[in-house]
Amino acid sequence: MAYIGNPVYSTPHKVDVFNGTGSQAIFQLSRAPYGVAAIAVYVDGLYKTPTITWTVSGDVLTFINAPALGNYNVVVHHLGY
Repeated sequence: MAYIGNPVYSTPHKVDVFNGTGSQAIFQLSRAPYGVAAIAVYVDGLYKTPTITWTVSGDVLTFINAPALGNYNVVVHHLGY
């Protein structure tokens, strides 16, 4: 069966991974999301609700309380760009 239209390409979402220090609350993202709905933030595998636990301004992610100490325990999925 023939396909009409532009070809469909799939690309993986951009993911930023950080190490929590227990005191660092500000993280530099690799690119600025369009807003809080354009990223999903996880700390220690748990989803964190925007504006309650974190905010974003430009390419800077700021947590209300610094994430706990850990290796690669802060993960940010860019859902679109």
